[in-house]
Amino acid sequence: MMLRRRWLTSCALAVFFIAVIGYLFWIPYDPASLYRAIPADAALVSSHQNLAQRWPQLATNIWLNPLLGTEETSGQTSDPNTLRSVSRLIQLARRDTLFAYLPTPGGTGKPTWMAVSWIGGWSPCVRWALYWGRWSGSQWPIIKELGTFGSRTMWGLQTPLADGQRLSFACGDGVLLACLSPDPAAIRYVLMAYDGLIPSTRVLAELRKMPEPVSPDVAWGQWQGTNAEKFTLTGALTRFDDQGLSATIRLQPSPYRQVQLADSINIAAVEQALGNLPALVMALPLPTLQDGLCSTTTESTWLQTIRRILQSDWIQQDTNGLVLALFTGEYGGGYGRKPLRLSIPALMAFIRVRQPESIRRMIGRELDLLNARHRLGLIQDPIPLTVGSQAIWTIEITSNNTLAALEAEDRPAYTLVGDWLIVSSQAGSLAKLIRRFQKLGNETPLTPEGWHGAMSAKNTSGLVWLDLDAGGKTVQLALSLWGLSQRTADTPSMPHAIKAVRTLLDQIRPLQSCTLWMEPEGSNAVVHVEIGPRAEP
Repeated sequence: MMLRRRWLTSCALAVFFIAVIGYLFWIPYDPASLYRAIPADAALVSSHQNLAQRWPQLATNIWLNPLLGTEETSGQTSDPNTLRSVSRLIQLARRDTLFAYLPTPGGTGKPTWMAVSWIGGWSPCVRWALYWGRWSGSQWPIIKELGTFGSRTMWGLQTPLADGQRLSFACGDGVLLACLSPDPAAIRYVLMAYDGLIPSTRVLAELRKMPEPVSPDVAWGQWQGTNAEKFTLTGALTRFDDQGLSATIRLQPSPYRQVQLADSINIAAVEQALGNLPALVMALPLPTLQDGLCSTTTESTWLQTIRRILQSDWIQQDTNGLVLALFTGEYGGGYGRKPLRLSIPALMAFIRVRQPESIRRMIGRELDLLNARHRLGLIQDPIPLTVGSQAIWTIEITSNNTLAALEAEDRPAYTLVGDWLIVSSQAGSLAKLIRRFQKLGNETPLTPEGWHGAMSAKNTSGLVWLDLDAGGKTVQLALSLWGLSQRTADTPSMPHAIKAVRTLLDQIRPLQSCTLWMEPEGSNAVVHVEIGPRAEP
């Protein structure tokens, strides 16, 4: 009898302990609680599944490695324990993890990145580890308590990161919340949304309706231009490995007018003229470009000048488009005299005009307006360069002694081919292109290049194509020059974000090309991004 009573007592105690442990550690999965933690003023939200399982591949991925693991960027972190602690926490993210960007959380004007991840029953363990980690000699010496909000303790790193950003975090019911912001207590605003004290985002319902391909990585965003209605962005990352990147992005509704390139420009003539020479090609219908310039918040005088020129009566407004091409190597430009002559890229713009016979007068009028506003001293050389019967008019800059001494081939220039106006940053590069075009003739067979297929597609309404080798080097050079211009006595080194992008461009150079093209879909616009060769179906 005693044995039976002891057995029953043991069973009851076991059930009790199991119930207690289950009560403490079992938390039913609730994806809505993740989105509840994101305030309604978030401009961008992305969702990522099972980061714990994917983390070993992501940490060495060529797209993320420059930001996470290079010598340049790792040297910018405040403490190696920071990355180690973050990696430990990522191992708990076996469900969904959300990232969000808040431009001005609560009107503070301090841009904030936040993350919220489902860690389920591990949340009390993390909470206890953080609590005991306050004491000296613990495994979490870099963490300090920031106080409490409601019944939850807020935590943060002892020291800021290299760029002055502060990392703060807290635990909810089955979720881990974190913020990266100049505000050390930014996590308080997230907890307010999590507790229902301020409105939360409604992204979950919209992501469930998104027509993008099924993907473990999806994104949602919302923006509003200066003179445009608010539009919503949804996107899916369908490929993200060392062999390439593919993404589909939908803008609802399209913030710009959608016009097919095939109806705006003579695609065959553009492909014939440019061939495989450019390192970068961009083509946009004129209405799309005008809407984009009107919606920008930047009050640059040069953007205003470009906007005014594109709306001028001497530019053909119907069925027109702008093509930009960047040339390097043989068809690139230069500066100086041999043997010290420097090679620089040459940029050309192609657009159709209404009255080709009056183009010199129109260009002269535009130069007068620029001179009156910016005192540039721009004048047209009355004696053009000639390539066969083709005249190339150069523009001299007299306001600067160095620029005024430029050889004719190094000056900006323009020419006309039919009703196409071609403007080039370098007259010598333009002369080479015209000479090549004259030799080709109409009967020369066209060799298809990487950007031709996307431009020739009937539904394409915009295109950007970059040769990752030649064009990538040019982008790296531009980033380096910009980074040097940002250096001050307080920040003598180049920003590590620029170093990371330069490293990324080095790593993805073997992927050959990057193509971004846009297609209309009713009132929406669909943007496709392909970097590297297409994946095998």
